[in-house]
Amino acid sequence: MKVLLSFTWASLKKNRARTAVTILGIILSMTLFTAVLVGAASGRTWLADNEIAKCGAWEGNYYNLDSRLLERAMSQDFIKDASVWTDVGWALLPNENPSKPYLFIQSIDEKAEELVSIHLKSGRLPQNSGEILLPAHLETSGGLRFAEGDTLKLEAGRRLAEGRVMTEKAGFFPSDGIAETIVDTAEKTYTVVGFYERFDYSIEGYACPGYTALTTGETEGIGLSTLFFTMEHPSRFYTEVEKDDLLSRNLEPHSNLLLYSGQVRDSGVLRVLYGMVAILLVLIVFGSVALIYNSFSISIAERLKSYGVLRSVGATKRQVRMTVLMESLILCGIGIPLGMGLGLAGIGGVLAFLRKDFSAVFGASYSYVPIRIVFSLPSLLMAVAICLVTTLISALIPAQKAIHASAMDAIRQTGEIRGNKAKGGSISGKIFGFGGTLAGRNYARSRRKYVITILSLALSLVLFISSASFSDYLRTYLNAYAADYIGADLYVYNTDEEADPRDLLEGIRAAKHVEEGAVSRSCYADLYVPAENVTGEYRDFTETWRGGDEVVGGMMRFYGTAQFLDDDTFKAWCGQLGLDPAAFMNAEDPQGIVVNHAIHRVYDGEKRSQMRYSLDILEDGAKTLTWYTAEQMEGYQFKSVEVAEDGVHLWYLPESALETVVDEKGEYIQEDDEFLEDHPEKLITLELKAGAMAGEHPWMDAAGSDSLAIIYPLSMMEHVIPENDVQRANHYTQYAVRAAEHTAAAEEVESFLDESGSAGQVYDQAQQKETYRMFLKILTVFSTCFIVLMALISAVNVFNTISTNIRLRRREFAILKSVGMGEKDFTRMMRCESLLYVTRSLVLGLALAFLFTYAIFKVIGQNLVGAFYVPWHAIVIAVILVIAIVFFTASRAVGQLKGKDLAEELKLENT
Repeated sequence: MKVLLSFTWASLKKNRARTAVTILGIILSMTLFTAVLVGAASGRTWLADNEIAKCGAWEGNYYNLDSRLLERAMSQDFIKDASVWTDVGWALLPNENPSKPYLFIQSIDEKAEELVSIHLKSGRLPQNSGEILLPAHLETSGGLRFAEGDTLKLEAGRRLAEGRVMTEKAGFFPSDGIAETIVDTAEKTYTVVGFYERFDYSIEGYACPGYTALTTGETEGIGLSTLFFTMEHPSRFYTEVEKDDLLSRNLEPHSNLLLYSGQVRDSGVLRVLYGMVAILLVLIVFGSVALIYNSFSISIAERLKSYGVLRSVGATKRQVRMTVLMESLILCGIGIPLGMGLGLAGIGGVLAFLRKDFSAVFGASYSYVPIRIVFSLPSLLMAVAICLVTTLISALIPAQKAIHASAMDAIRQTGEIRGNKAKGGSISGKIFGFGGTLAGRNYARSRRKYVITILSLALSLVLFISSASFSDYLRTYLNAYAADYIGADLYVYNTDEEADPRDLLEGIRAAKHVEEGAVSRSCYADLYVPAENVTGEYRDFTETWRGGDEVVGGMMRFYGTAQFLDDDTFKAWCGQLGLDPAAFMNAEDPQGIVVNHAIHRVYDGEKRSQMRYSLDILEDGAKTLTWYTAEQMEGYQFKSVEVAEDGVHLWYLPESALETVVDEKGEYIQEDDEFLEDHPEKLITLELKAGAMAGEHPWMDAAGSDSLAIIYPLSMMEHVIPENDVQRANHYTQYAVRAAEHTAAAEEVESFLDESGSAGQVYDQAQQKETYRMFLKILTVFSTCFIVLMALISAVNVFNTISTNIRLRRREFAILKSVGMGEKDFTRMMRCESLLYVTRSLVLGLALAFLFTYAIFKVIGQNLVGAFYVPWHAIVIAVILVIAIVFFTASRAVGQLKGKDLAEELKLENT
């Protein structure tokens, strides 16, 4: 063993350049393995830590538990830790938010703070049953202001509606004729001890009709409780909780925390993420094997005679294999620690550089804990294992040649050439002369050596193009979804539909930071167009995804909208389209602009992924859209329009038969269709004239939608839709704002709405746009680092292969010079050989790169629909780099041979 070890050390020291290149390959490979795996672990840990900071460490909760179910839940053996929240009761608390008229009081236990995140804005947690902690949004949303030390006297009890007990999962729906009362009340007196930020929707749902207030020490209330719990084995979450069907009906999983922990059954997000990591690892392994394999292949070729001598003096195959294994382990012992350190430093630096961007991407909800590098032992061990196995495989494959060759063949090296039967060089000879002929013959008689070089070049091409494709497709994937967030910076919804929108619009426009404002009133419309006026691609889409059900009697149905845009914005839009606004302001003959484009997202059950289609809808010849709508009927509620072969049916429901019930989750249970009545005499047929077509929506709705839309000036609404039309009575209003300082503008608009007494919610979409910009920045930094490292691996691989190949042929070149080959012919021969390398490697490398690129498209693009494309810019760069590296390396290696002593070169061994 000592002899073999000495032989290995001597071999490594003898060729320091090759040893350094191999170590460099291992370092680069380990750097990438470490960066990818530790980076993934750091990202997942960051998401999980923020989710815990935001919502709590609970992994699930059982809600609406009576005493029997609570006891049953507490006895589940899979529960590790638990916190019981007792429902004290509901207290009527009139405020400015009509959908949340109650204060919902819950009593927490001593475990609450450990499992559920309660973010105090001021004050402290309650310490007894006479103290209460109020939510801060009671003031911001409800308009009620309290201070610490205030006393609250409340009548708390159970919510009852139509004889049914209502829970926090059931919303408040007075407009539907559902009368609620508070029964079994008890007087409660509390001292306010603080305020906390509103719980996440996973704890307090959006439909909850009460503001959740917290006390403690109450053991009795309205008989219901919530149990927050963690698991002994979180990986078994869904398996364990589904064992009890009764409890699982009241289960609320902590979905995000389970997702970040990998405990989710079927997630398109996880499939994409795992697919991305798998692609990265495959690319790195591919590049590592190419580089390290070639280094060891060259090393073994150099020492083939030495191995033959070892075999001749009695070394066994096992001992020869052991020398290669020793060499691999020695090189790994040097390269792996250095690569790990470089990878940790690199990913740590990148994460530190992008720390603010990560917080911006995920918003305020993910700014509790800054992202940092996590020294995940499993990730580091996996990186070491992958790098070690990759190196050993790369070394042992070429070692088989030395192991299985006979001692005399290895010493003589008779297997390195084919002999005198080799032919070739006729074409290259015509181009490059004698040097070209010789290059062709060299290739024919020693094809194996050339194949190694060509494979190295081809693999380098594949690595570079695949890395660039990965980045390009991922950027395309993100840009496709970022397209949904173009348009306005702010939107205002749920305003008073009875008020004149133009008055509210003027107030919004008057805000200091608002640069531009618009308003639209939209009505849902069942629009019909002759099928022959619909584009073929759209008909194919409906046939594929809707079974052709949209075509009735030669007419295709669209669930569209008739939209009425304020006149100033409409006129400006016409100017952008090159249209005369006056053509659309004629009350006697109103015409609209059809937005002839739609974006559809559909779920493919077989692929288990969302598909995205961007389609033109109508042919240019479509001039009229038929809108079937209905009149309002007193004592009836309109339900739907049905166009059938036998005519148009209008379905109404008598109010006397309206028995809408809300279940415990706040979902409607509708009456049977047997009560519906058909009143075709109430049909209103509107012929909407298309005065022009546009390829995209106006700026306020630039992201588009999946429906067909026709847009008019707001002043034309009363001339297009009759006053008694059911859709006109049920339109919705949307305000849009452009503002560079969107945060300040949002605050100003919210203040204006409060001061004017207008109900409305402001949605800051500009934040979403910034999120995608930051995400693209993060992607660009990571992909650039990855591509640079992969390019380094490829360049080192090519340089090592070609330069060593030429160095191993020094004696052959000396023989050629000794028989009279001049420098000019020698240079032509080397140029011809370089051209052979380039042309053959391009053919093989580009073919493999296309296959890898398509595989990447299928993984990353599984949520997109679009034509497969190849990133030609990456291919052009890769081809130029390969040509440059080959000719530079060959020229440099040949230059090093000049001036050598011919006699000394002839004394060298064949390898």
